[in-house]
Amino acid sequence: MHKIDPQKLFRPLKSEILGWIIGIVWLVGMIAMAVLYPDPYAQGYRLVFELAIFGGRAVCIADGVVNEFSRAYLLFQCGLQDIAMTLILFPWALRAFHGAEGLGLLGRFLKALHKSTERYHSFLEPFGAIGVWLFVFFPFWSTGVLNGAVLAYLLGIRMSINFAVCFSSHLISTLALLFFYEKISGWMESTGSGAMRFLPFIVLGLLLLGWAAQQLWDRRKAKAESQPKD
Repeated sequence: MHKIDPQKLFRPLKSEILGWIIGIVWLVGMIAMAVLYPDPYAQGYRLVFELAIFGGRAVCIADGVVNEFSRAYLLFQCGLQDIAMTLILFPWALRAFHGAEGLGLLGRFLKALHKSTERYHSFLEPFGAIGVWLFVFFPFWSTGVLNGAVLAYLLGIRMSINFAVCFSSHLISTLALLFFYEKISGWMESTGSGAMRFLPFIVLGLLLLGWAAQQLWDRRKAKAESQPKD
Protein backbone atom coordinates (compact mmCIF):
# COMPACT_ATOMS: atom_id res chain seq x y z
CA MET A 1 0.00 0.00 0.00
CA HIS A 2 1.28 3.47 -0.91
CA LYS A 3 1.44 5.40 2.34
CA ILE A 4 2.78 8.76 3.38
CA ASP A 5 5.58 8.74 5.95
CA PRO A 6 3.86 9.25 9.35
CA GLN A 7 6.69 11.58 10.37
CA LYS A 8 5.52 14.02 7.68
CA LEU A 9 1.88 13.97 8.69
CA PHE A 10 2.24 16.65 11.33
CA ARG A 11 3.63 19.16 8.86
CA PRO A 12 1.11 20.81 6.51
CA LEU A 13 0.93 18.84 3.28
CA LYS A 14 0.73 20.56 -0.09
CA SER A 15 -2.84 19.34 -0.44
CA GLU A 16 -3.83 21.05 2.81
CA ILE A 17 -2.34 24.38 1.73
CA LEU A 18 -4.06 24.13 -1.67
CA GLY A 19 -7.30 23.32 0.12
CA TRP A 20 -7.13 26.52 2.16
CA ILE A 21 -6.45 28.55 -1.00
CA ILE A 22 -9.44 27.00 -2.80
CA GLY A 23 -11.54 27.43 0.34
CA ILE A 24 -10.77 31.16 0.51
CA VAL A 25 -11.62 31.61 -3.18
CA TRP A 26 -14.85 29.68 -2.62
CA LEU A 27 -15.81 31.75 0.45
CA VAL A 28 -15.12 35.07 -1.31
CA GLY A 29 -17.21 33.95 -4.28
CA MET A 30 -20.10 32.87 -2.06
CA ILE A 31 -20.10 36.17 -0.11
CA ALA A 32 -19.83 38.25 -3.30
CA MET A 33 -22.83 36.52 -4.88
CA ALA A 34 -24.86 36.91 -1.68
CA VAL A 35 -24.14 40.66 -1.58
CA LEU A 36 -24.54 41.40 -5.30
CA TYR A 37 -27.52 39.14 -5.95
CA PRO A 38 -29.27 38.51 -2.62
CA ASP A 39 -32.23 36.82 -4.32
CA PRO A 40 -31.68 33.87 -4.17
CA TYR A 41 -27.95 33.73 -3.37
CA ALA A 42 -28.23 35.12 0.14
CA GLN A 43 -29.73 31.71 0.93
CA GLY A 44 -26.56 29.97 -0.27
CA TYR A 45 -25.55 29.22 3.31
CA ARG A 46 -28.37 26.68 3.41
CA LEU A 47 -26.82 24.75 0.52
CA VAL A 48 -23.48 24.79 2.34
CA PHE A 49 -24.96 23.08 5.40
CA GLU A 50 -26.95 20.64 3.29
CA LEU A 51 -23.83 19.59 1.43
CA ALA A 52 -21.70 19.26 4.55
CA ILE A 53 -24.25 17.70 6.92
CA PHE A 54 -27.63 16.78 5.43
CA GLY A 55 -27.36 14.29 2.61
CA GLY A 56 -24.47 15.64 0.57
CA ARG A 57 -24.63 16.83 -3.03
CA ALA A 58 -27.86 15.00 -3.84
CA VAL A 59 -29.92 17.12 -1.42
CA CYS A 60 -27.86 20.28 -1.92
CA ILE A 61 -28.34 20.38 -5.69
CA ALA A 62 -32.00 19.39 -5.46
CA ASP A 63 -32.63 22.37 -3.19
CA GLY A 64 -30.59 24.63 -5.46
CA VAL A 65 -32.54 23.64 -8.57
CA VAL A 66 -35.90 24.02 -6.80
CA ASN A 67 -34.97 27.55 -5.67
CA GLU A 68 -33.59 28.53 -9.10
CA PHE A 69 -29.91 28.87 -8.31
CA SER A 70 -27.91 28.98 -11.54
CA ARG A 71 -26.00 25.97 -12.84
CA ALA A 72 -22.70 27.87 -12.64
CA TYR A 73 -23.34 28.83 -9.02
CA LEU A 74 -24.25 25.28 -7.98
CA LEU A 75 -21.21 23.85 -9.74
CA PHE A 76 -19.01 26.46 -8.03
CA GLN A 77 -20.60 26.06 -4.60
CA CYS A 78 -20.97 22.29 -4.52
CA GLY A 79 -17.89 21.45 -6.58
CA LEU A 80 -15.35 23.64 -4.80
CA GLN A 81 -16.79 23.17 -1.30
CA ASP A 82 -16.24 19.42 -1.25
CA ILE A 83 -12.85 19.67 -2.98
CA ALA A 84 -11.60 22.26 -0.48
CA MET A 85 -12.93 20.26 2.48
CA THR A 86 -11.28 17.10 1.21
CA LEU A 87 -7.90 18.73 0.62
CA ILE A 88 -7.97 20.29 4.10
CA LEU A 89 -9.31 17.30 6.04
CA PHE A 90 -7.53 14.48 4.20
CA PRO A 91 -4.14 15.04 5.91
CA TRP A 92 -5.99 15.03 9.25
CA ALA A 93 -7.69 11.80 8.23
CA LEU A 94 -4.24 10.30 7.69
CA ARG A 95 -3.14 11.55 11.09
CA ALA A 96 -6.16 9.89 12.69
CA PHE A 97 -5.49 6.74 10.65
CA HIS A 98 -1.95 6.58 12.03
CA GLY A 99 -3.20 6.93 15.61
CA ALA A 100 -2.44 10.58 16.22
CA GLU A 101 -3.64 11.73 19.63
CA GLY A 102 -5.10 15.04 20.67
CA LEU A 103 -7.40 15.51 17.69
CA GLY A 104 -10.49 15.71 19.90
CA LEU A 105 -13.87 15.74 18.20
CA LEU A 106 -12.25 15.96 14.76
CA GLY A 107 -10.26 12.83 15.50
CA ARG A 108 -13.36 10.90 16.54
CA PHE A 109 -15.17 12.02 13.39
CA LEU A 110 -12.28 10.99 11.14
CA LYS A 111 -11.85 7.63 12.86
CA ALA A 112 -15.58 7.00 12.39
CA LEU A 113 -15.19 7.96 8.73
CA HIS A 114 -12.29 5.53 8.39
CA LYS A 115 -14.33 2.77 9.98
CA SER A 116 -17.34 3.39 7.71
CA THR A 117 -15.06 3.37 4.66
CA GLU A 118 -13.41 0.06 5.56
CA ARG A 119 -16.63 -1.85 4.79
CA TYR A 120 -16.17 -1.06 1.08
CA HIS A 121 -12.49 -1.97 1.00
CA SER A 122 -12.71 -5.66 0.13
CA PHE A 123 -15.58 -5.13 -2.31
CA LEU A 124 -13.86 -2.38 -4.34
CA GLU A 125 -10.28 -3.61 -4.07
CA PRO A 126 -10.42 -5.67 -7.32
CA PHE A 127 -11.62 -2.61 -9.26
CA GLY A 128 -8.97 -0.16 -8.04
CA ALA A 129 -9.29 3.44 -9.24
CA ILE A 130 -12.36 2.66 -11.37
CA GLY A 131 -14.17 1.34 -8.30
CA VAL A 132 -13.30 4.50 -6.33
CA TRP A 133 -14.52 6.69 -9.22
CA LEU A 134 -17.89 4.93 -9.24
CA PHE A 135 -18.01 5.00 -5.43
CA VAL A 136 -17.74 8.80 -5.42
CA PHE A 137 -19.97 9.32 -8.47
CA PHE A 138 -23.13 7.81 -7.01
CA PRO A 139 -24.45 10.17 -4.31
CA PHE A 140 -25.41 7.63 -1.68
CA TRP A 141 -24.88 8.09 2.04
CA SER A 142 -21.17 8.07 2.99
CA THR A 143 -19.89 8.06 -0.61
CA GLY A 144 -18.57 11.61 -0.72
CA VAL A 145 -15.22 12.91 -1.93
CA LEU A 146 -13.43 12.68 1.44
CA ASN A 147 -14.68 9.13 1.93
CA GLY A 148 -13.49 8.25 -1.55
CA ALA A 149 -10.05 9.75 -0.93
CA VAL A 150 -9.69 7.74 2.29
CA LEU A 151 -10.84 4.59 0.51
CA ALA A 152 -8.35 5.17 -2.33
CA TYR A 153 -5.59 5.60 0.26
CA LEU A 154 -6.55 2.30 1.89
CA LEU A 155 -6.45 0.65 -1.53
CA GLY A 156 -2.89 1.91 -2.06
CA ILE A 157 -3.68 4.30 -4.91
CA ARG A 158 -1.05 7.01 -5.35
CA MET A 159 -2.03 10.44 -4.08
CA SER A 160 -2.01 12.23 -7.44
CA ILE A 161 -4.25 9.56 -8.98
CA ASN A 162 -6.36 9.48 -5.82
CA PHE A 163 -7.30 13.16 -6.03
CA ALA A 164 -7.69 13.13 -9.82
CA VAL A 165 -10.12 10.21 -9.59
CA CYS A 166 -12.15 11.58 -6.68
CA PHE A 167 -12.38 15.17 -7.89
CA SER A 168 -13.25 14.32 -11.49
CA SER A 169 -15.93 11.90 -10.32
CA HIS A 170 -17.37 14.49 -7.92
CA LEU A 171 -17.56 17.25 -10.57
CA ILE A 172 -19.08 14.99 -13.22
CA SER A 173 -21.58 13.68 -10.67
CA THR A 174 -22.50 17.26 -9.78
CA LEU A 175 -23.14 18.10 -13.44
CA ALA A 176 -25.16 14.90 -13.91
CA LEU A 177 -27.34 15.72 -10.89
CA LEU A 178 -27.91 19.24 -12.20
CA PHE A 179 -29.22 18.01 -15.54
CA PHE A 180 -31.18 15.18 -13.91
CA TYR A 181 -32.99 17.45 -11.46
CA GLU A 182 -33.71 20.01 -14.16
CA LYS A 183 -35.37 17.30 -16.23
CA ILE A 184 -37.43 16.24 -13.22
CA SER A 185 -38.28 19.89 -12.54
CA GLY A 186 -39.56 20.36 -16.09
CA TRP A 187 -41.64 17.20 -15.89
CA MET A 188 -43.17 18.11 -12.52
CA GLU A 189 -44.01 21.62 -13.67
CA SER A 190 -45.67 20.25 -16.83
CA THR A 191 -47.91 18.02 -14.73
CA GLY A 192 -48.90 20.92 -12.49
CA SER A 193 -48.64 18.71 -9.42
CA GLY A 194 -46.80 21.26 -7.30
CA ALA A 195 -44.57 18.47 -5.97
CA MET A 196 -41.37 20.13 -7.15
CA ARG A 197 -40.96 22.13 -3.94
CA PHE A 198 -40.78 18.86 -2.02
CA LEU A 199 -37.95 17.43 -4.17
CA PRO A 200 -35.15 17.99 -1.58
CA PHE A 201 -37.22 16.22 1.08
CA ILE A 202 -37.99 13.35 -1.29
CA VAL A 203 -34.28 12.95 -2.08
CA LEU A 204 -33.37 13.11 1.61
CA GLY A 205 -36.02 10.49 2.40
CA LEU A 206 -34.63 8.14 -0.25
CA LEU A 207 -31.12 8.58 1.13
CA LEU A 208 -32.34 7.82 4.64
CA LEU A 209 -34.10 4.69 3.40
CA GLY A 210 -30.90 3.59 1.70
CA TRP A 211 -28.91 4.24 4.87
CA ALA A 212 -31.43 2.31 7.00
CA ALA A 213 -31.33 -0.63 4.57
CA GLN A 214 -27.54 -0.65 4.71
CA GLN A 215 -27.56 -0.61 8.52
CA LEU A 216 -30.02 -3.52 8.57
CA TRP A 217 -27.87 -5.47 6.12
CA ASP A 218 -24.72 -4.85 8.18
CA ARG A 219 -26.44 -6.01 11.37
CA ARG A 220 -27.74 -9.18 9.77
CA LYS A 221 -24.32 -9.89 8.27
CA ALA A 222 -22.59 -9.34 11.63
CA LYS A 223 -25.15 -11.57 13.37
CA ALA A 224 -24.68 -14.33 10.80
CA GLU A 225 -20.89 -14.15 11.15
CA SER A 226 -21.09 -14.27 14.94
CA GLN A 227 -23.14 -17.46 14.96
CA PRO A 228 -21.09 -20.66 15.44
CA LYS A 229 -20.73 -22.81 12.36
CA ASP A 230 -21.55 -26.50 12.42
